[in-house]
This record gives sequence, C-alpha cells and structure tokens, in this order.
Amino acid sequence: MQDLKKALDKALQHTTFYVGRMGKFSATEFRSSYLHHNKSNPKIRTTPFVSYPKTLIPEDYLATLTDIFHPLLDSYINPNTNRIGVGYIDLMGGSPSPALEDFIRNLLQTSAILGVERTVHLLTEWIEGKPLQYQAMALLSGVTLDQPLTLEGGIYLDSTPFSSENLPAYLPPERPGLLRHEDFLVGVVLSVDCIAEPALYMPPDNKVYAEE
Repeated sequence: MQDLKKALDKALQHTTFYVGRMGKFSATEFRSSYLHHNKSNPKIRTTPFVSYPKTLIPEDYLATLTDIFHPLLDSYINPNTNRIGVGYIDLMGGSPSPALEDFIRNLLQTSAILGVERTVHLLTEWIEGKPLQYQAMALLSGVTLDQPLTLEGGIYLDSTPFSSENLPAYLPPERPGLLRHEDFLVGVVLSVDCIAEPALYMPPDNKVYAEE
C-alpha cells in the first residue's frame, strides 16, 4: 500500500477543491477550512462551506490513480458499468454506486481532511472485508449531565461545551435555516457505536446509472 499512499499524496499536491463562490482551495487550505487546531484539538469553523465541494484533479493524475485502484478494487467493480458499491456513500445518501473515477475523487477529498495514512488504512480494511464502523449521534434537548456516561452496547452520553470555541468537529456545521452553533451549547449528545456491512460490494447492473 506504500505505492498507493505515495500516489495519493502526489495527486493531492496537484488537486484543488472548488467550493462555488468561495473559489478553489488546495488540499491544505481545504482541510483548514473544515478544521482548525487549538492546543492540538480539532475544532469546527464558524464559516463552513455552503455548497458541496468538487474535486478537481488533472486527467493524468486521475488516470494514474485509476490504474492503481482498479486491480485493488476489482472484486467490487461492476465490469459492465465501471461502478463500485460503497457502503458509506449509501449511508450518507449519496449517489448510488459511483463510477470508479468519482470514487477516487471522493477518496482524495477524504484524504485531504483525514490524511492519506488514515484514508488508506480504512480502505485497506474495507478491501479485506471489514465492516464500516461509525457513530450515530443525536443532540438531546431538556437533558443535563453531571458527568459523561458510558452504557452497555456502545452507548455514550456526554455534555456539549459552554463555548463554541470548544465544539468538537463531529458536530455538523450550521446551515442557513437550520441549526446554529449556539444550538449545540450546553446540551447532551447521545452517541451509539454502529457497524454496517458490506463496506464495499459489486453493484448490480441498473439502467438508472445511464440516465444520471
């Protein structure tokens, strides 16, 4: 996987992320626009992206990554559609079974935020058949806690901070007409450890793909 890490890292150096009116961002700027660091703790920004970022990568770098990824993911790529089934995209409600090139663009975006090392580690686990592991979270109203609680079955309760400067990065940013940072303060977050599988799978042929 070292060759994959090097290829992703090199591609990121030539990749930009277009965010509508906010313009284009390098990988470093893109990560900083999601997270900033205060005493090594990631925090959420107060001005998140409004439009969905587009990953812009030169065709030669995309072709190189495609040549590397195709044999690695061959068991999960439908040969008739060149589409790959991705569990986390299904969970997030994204476009079903993206084309391999779009999946690679997605990975580049993930690598910019999580880092290449972490992204490749997760992908390797999924290729080996390990399930998706994630936390489902909900903000509870009308509840207070004196201290964090850990319950059986991977269930956790914790208080949100008193200041927006200390909000953790996993809470969603504010959107026009939806929640603001202030809505998360002095509340309680319910977290549940979840597993979903398969993480990767070969999608069936579907005429809908040709119409997208």
